[in-house]
Amino acid sequence: MGQTPSSPLADCLNAVCNGRDNCVAFPGTLLYQSSWVDRYNLDIEVEPVAVTRPETAEDVSGFVKCAAANNVKVQAKSGGHSYANHGLGGEDGALVVDLRNFQDFSIDTNTWQATFGAGHKLDDVTEKLHKNGKRAISHGTCPGVGIGGHATIGGLGPESRMWGSCLDHVIGVEVVTADGSIVHASETENSDLFFALKGAGAGFGIITSFVMKTRPEPGSVVQYSYSVTFANHADLSPVFQQWQELVMDPDLDRRFGTEFTMHELGVIISGTFYGTDEEFQATGIPDRIPKGKISVVLDDWMAVITKHAEEAALSLSSISSAFTARSLAFRREDKISPETITNLMNYIDGAERGTLIWFLIFDATGGAISDVPTNATAYSHRDKVMFCQGYGVGIPTLNQQTKDFVGGIVNTIQNGADNTLTTYPGYVDPALTNPQESYWGPNIDTLRAIKNWDQDVFLGMPYAQPPIGELRYRWPQPLNASFEGVRKATQYGYSCMQYGSKFDLSEDCLTINVVRPAGVSADDNLPVLVWIYGGGLYAGSTADPQYNLSGIVKVSQELGRPVVAVSMNYRLGMYGFLQNAALLAEGSSSNAGLLDQRLALHWIQENIAAFGGDPRRVVLWGESAGAQSIAYHMFAYDGRDDGLFRGAILESGGPTGAQVEPLSWYNTAFENLTRTVGCWDDVKPGDRIACLRGVDEATLFAARPSVVWNPLLDGDFLTGYPSQLMQQGKYVKVPLLTGDNTDEGFAVSVSGMPLDTEEDLFNNLLSWRSYALTPPTARRLLTLYPDDPCRAPPYAITNCTRHPTRGRQWRRAAAIGGDLVMTSGRRRMAELYAGAGLPVYSYRFDQRPWNGPEWDGVKHFVNVAFSFQNISGLLGPSPEYDGHARLARAIGRAYINFVSDLDPNGVGEDEPERRGGPLEILLPKWPVYDLETPKNMVLNATEVWVEDDTWRKEGIEFMMSPTVAKELLS
Repeated sequence: MGQTPSSPLADCLNAVCNGRDNCVAFPGTLLYQSSWVDRYNLDIEVEPVAVTRPETAEDVSGFVKCAAANNVKVQAKSGGHSYANHGLGGEDGALVVDLRNFQDFSIDTNTWQATFGAGHKLDDVTEKLHKNGKRAISHGTCPGVGIGGHATIGGLGPESRMWGSCLDHVIGVEVVTADGSIVHASETENSDLFFALKGAGAGFGIITSFVMKTRPEPGSVVQYSYSVTFANHADLSPVFQQWQELVMDPDLDRRFGTEFTMHELGVIISGTFYGTDEEFQATGIPDRIPKGKISVVLDDWMAVITKHAEEAALSLSSISSAFTARSLAFRREDKISPETITNLMNYIDGAERGTLIWFLIFDATGGAISDVPTNATAYSHRDKVMFCQGYGVGIPTLNQQTKDFVGGIVNTIQNGADNTLTTYPGYVDPALTNPQESYWGPNIDTLRAIKNWDQDVFLGMPYAQPPIGELRYRWPQPLNASFEGVRKATQYGYSCMQYGSKFDLSEDCLTINVVRPAGVSADDNLPVLVWIYGGGLYAGSTADPQYNLSGIVKVSQELGRPVVAVSMNYRLGMYGFLQNAALLAEGSSSNAGLLDQRLALHWIQENIAAFGGDPRRVVLWGESAGAQSIAYHMFAYDGRDDGLFRGAILESGGPTGAQVEPLSWYNTAFENLTRTVGCWDDVKPGDRIACLRGVDEATLFAARPSVVWNPLLDGDFLTGYPSQLMQQGKYVKVPLLTGDNTDEGFAVSVSGMPLDTEEDLFNNLLSWRSYALTPPTARRLLTLYPDDPCRAPPYAITNCTRHPTRGRQWRRAAAIGGDLVMTSGRRRMAELYAGAGLPVYSYRFDQRPWNGPEWDGVKHFVNVAFSFQNISGLLGPSPEYDGHARLARAIGRAYINFVSDLDPNGVGEDEPERRGGPLEILLPKWPVYDLETPKNMVLNATEVWVEDDTWRKEGIEFMMSPTVAKELLS
């Protein structure tokens, strides 16, 4: 083995490999060129910066992110048969992602849809389909070609006139996109990406697996081959004309495929008919084929595939060599004229070849391929009926004379044509001066538009001084200096300190991320959507792939209503919410995590215009503790409006339901922490904070306090409980979109304690979540929420059964807990803001993931994947995927409308038309929340409807009363 280089890229790739053998190689690796690079065209020298061999889609994602972070081009390699070595990047310096390990295969015997990894070779695909139900797809003849490139560029073969191209069999893919996201694409999900992948795949993602429709293997097959010899090539003119007339016939039987191959010693006219010899004779085709020495074979499907592979092995297609290749594509109106045919043959006879090994192959296409509209996929050669490919092989090296000879063939044909002929990208031609137009013709503008939906991503930008050393536990401090030149913003910053996390952690974590549509300028003044993650204020990170902002930005691009999206890290747990009187006495806030967010919002006001965002059009968006945080900002500083945001989206969270403990409650926790790290004994009380600031990061982290540190009434940021500030009218008054999930109680109810009797539940309520519920309040809750499992979470289970393991009172506890922590707060905020005359839009998310346990119901957090357009990661292959995808898109559209217009319905919005007609509009008109007739939008993939927000009215009204709010410490 060679020595592993040391560089940021190498370090990143090795980190993804995590010590796995045969995972990555570099130019210094032993046998790098022969064993890892393995050029197909030896005339084109190329040295990748590294070659990787991932085993999972997550590996591919990691490698793609490494490349992006280091400004390195990345290229997938499946079989590696690109004429221009494009599977190796086509030029020096690319990162190669070799998919050879992606060999998974399965087939659904009900639908006969096959799923297989992108590392399969064509012979593997044929064999596995044969062994699993004698199924087949259309593909080329070379056994060593990889399906990953073949099925994304076109994939032409003898069956294509009968069944369509290989890519016409693709109905879904798993693909890693340029930002490292792992997504699914089909006609109904990421349809624009799917369009691009079917014909121009290499430019839009790395497919890791395919789902394809399959067909029964044909029965009888007739193969024929005529060999014609001649004194010179000019004698071939009438022979080729006769064959061309045959393939140009619009009524030519689709079961018939044929090739016309010229070489140094003669010509071979070969073909395949998928049917019996009697059927073949009845077509009249045998009488129209130019005659010569004939060989006819009657056989079955697998024998024909084997014969094709044997023939391919004797030609250029199976071995590495130094060669040149040129190609052209023909419509019926591009039929080569007799004069041009004569000129072509005369050229071949008179030109210096520079080699004896050359071929000029014409093959028939069209048929079923032409049934698909040209604009249905990126593959644009639906109108073609014939292709030609010219090859010249050098032994051992290729000379210029051979290149000129093959180029002259193409030029002779082109010079005789009335129009500029195009080229099938599967026969890639590196000599083309305008390859994209030639390869994708009428679809190039669509592909460019899809490519324009690329995004600019700025990651890990600091918005505050590192809160370390003397700044630990203090208010966040703004950056006190600007920088000059270019600063790298290609990787997420460190995640803030937390437990049970797989993220890279550091106290130096106060960074912000911006995602915008590509090409946005500082003058565009786009609306800004700011995400604040949840996690109980003790966990969470912007680096969490569940919070990838690209999905929601993509929806905005597709709708023609682009937005800029932002997310920030903030301090968590004891790092962001350490509570002690000494902190308050020195002028520091015990709400440092919330103040981190506040400083980030100020950073947005000062800087977002440079990214094309409008600081006057900022909408905040958060879930759970993220929504709670936003609500605190709405009540901060006695409800002072600093102009930081003009609207808010609160998912499953708000200012009430999460307790704000008194300072004394944390005394024991603070003592335990300081004792653990050596800052209690022999340290004066006034010096303990300073001592904590001097503890090294690892020692402090190892203390692992068990208490959950929550915000505090510090007399500044929070001057009172939110419920008190509500009554005083001290809150920022902006439009609101708020909601929760049907079965929130699953996650937030009383748990971990006996729940077999009503007394169990009563006693647990008194100590639950550190609330201060009194016995009369607990008894009243039990009266308002009777023991009725027919009407309790999960609400979809209506057969009155008890939870099998959590106790007879668990469903009752879940009903109380869900309403107390989440639903009552959502309704209270809706009523408060509607009562102030502000537009409020309320929802109930009601879609259980198809693969989630029935008893989980529509639990807390499951809506996030839909909001972020990331249901692939949540659901995997789903029988109800299309409905889920439409629901996710409808939610995304409503959010984008709200960010743009402060109305989820949009203002004067016309649905844009896209390929295949208008987008489906899933949501009915979303009503404004009204105190007299309060309404929720119910978000469900099967049906979306508007409901009265009056269920469990008496119980929730009691929870919203000032008395209960006081006991909830909210």
